[in-house]
Amino acid sequence: MKAYLLSFSALINANHVYAVLNNSNAVDTWVSPFPFSAILVSRLTTSELAAVLHSHFGEALFMIVEATSWNSSGWLPPEFWEYVNNPQGAWSKNVFKLPAPSSHDSL
Repeated sequence: MKAYLLSFSALINANHVYAVLNNSNAVDTWVSPFPFSAILVSRLTTSELAAVLHSHFGEALFMIVEATSWNSSGWLPPEFWEYVNNPQGAWSKNVFKLPAPSSHDSL
């Protein structure tokens, strides 16, 4: 399992993105510490994950990059760093995963 940072355009409805992340087998768990972004844990490669997301986001802009302890730095609570430093542990805890929007939410 690897950690990835997803950054997506404000033109994509965030609830749609969260529903995709919750319902896709490509994403094992995720957390969104900032608007228009998420830290994902996945077994897929960067290219494979991008292809899955592109199939849901259409032509809307997004970027996915692998996040590791050696290429990432910043100021986040320790729970968020768990996703980068120990993706398997983050997956097993699954504490931040949000529920999919209800049917009355716009996607």
